[in-house]
Amino acid sequence: SRYPIEPIVICRWLGFDLGNVVKYLARAHYKGRELEDCQKALWYLEDTMQSGAAPEAIPHQAAKGLKLLARHCETPGAEDALDLIAAGDLIHAHAAVKMAIEKLEAGNGRTQK
Repeated sequence: SRYPIEPIVICRWLGFDLGNVVKYLARAHYKGRELEDCQKALWYLEDTMQSGAAPEAIPHQAAKGLKLLARHCETPGAEDALDLIAAGDLIHAHAAVKMAIEKLEAGNGRTQK
């Protein structure tokens, strides 16, 4: 594995929508579709926030795993977004993912293959 903790373990602690945010941010660089995966992560993050499905608090083990995972994400902005999710700050995580998308669209980061 490329990660100190498997993303699926964290996803199980966070539920479907927020788990998908983690999945797409963690894999973006390795799947070669960073822009597309960041856009999907943003969609799931927005759905989490709008549906009221966001947990009241991030479980301690999930937060610890997110911080470990964040250090191994190579997509620009993914580390910040995962750290913010670990802190339960979905609003700023949303801003971090949007910034990552903007950088990828502008060509300042890696783009889709």
